[in-house]
Amino acid sequence: MKKYFTFILISGATIILSAFYKLPKRFSPPGAVQINDTLWYDQTEMSNINWREFVGWVEKEYGHDSRQYIKALPDTLVWREKNSYNEPYVNYYYRHVAYNNFPVVGISYEQAVDFCKWRTDRVKEYLLKQDMGKTYVFEYRLPDKSEWQGVSLLGWGKKAKMMIRSGKYNNNRPYNLNYLSGDMNGIAGTIANKGADITSPCESNFPNEKDLYNLFGNVAEMTRERGKSVGGGWIHTLEQSEFNNTVSYEKPASWLGFRCVCVVKNP
Repeated sequence: MKKYFTFILISGATIILSAFYKLPKRFSPPGAVQINDTLWYDQTEMSNINWREFVGWVEKEYGHDSRQYIKALPDTLVWREKNSYNEPYVNYYYRHVAYNNFPVVGISYEQAVDFCKWRTDRVKEYLLKQDMGKTYVFEYRLPDKSEWQGVSLLGWGKKAKMMIRSGKYNNNRPYNLNYLSGDMNGIAGTIANKGADITSPCESNFPNEKDLYNLFGNVAEMTRERGKSVGGGWIHTLEQSEFNNTVSYEKPASWLGFRCVCVVKNP
């Protein structure tokens, strides 16, 4: 069966979307998992390599010294914490290939919104080239809290259940959260969970029945409401990350990331 890639190809990079077999007659937004007739949800948080493709596109379009390019760069200084030495993360977390598939951090609300718009435009460009036979009306955006709640309470998926039954996860926690308490909260280098001292890869920990990863923990995820995130990050406790709670933020942080939803108005 012929395989079609829905990745955007920019400067040799194959990032942002996903791959699937033979374009279906019914539109399925690239890079997301279907939740209901009109809502699709990203399987993982946006990663460093996703963000570098976005930045690469902006640089190619507007130039290295442009205002647009500088505006798109993440704030890598979010790793500098009081009473800790995190210069390796400042220098390497966003740029080094070892962290390609770790969630991007140091992103502002405005940058995340810009990314969603950029992603929508790139997918529309892709579909125009595919002769889908129909014009679809859709938008990638940040999720509402209610949308996140709807997927965050789904049970474990088959893969996770098999691993749990096998005993492989017996000594591990299901989320990358701060299971310790007290003074170490928020300091990189603290082994708070499974030996992970900061974030863990986007496709790690327990996926749910829709194969969505890290809805709780790893990085707290921005919602459409500016300054409000859900799910908690690697520095947060289980209580802070609960279903009904939100974590407030004022600026980019080492524990804050995002993922997109795609809303299709004429599926």
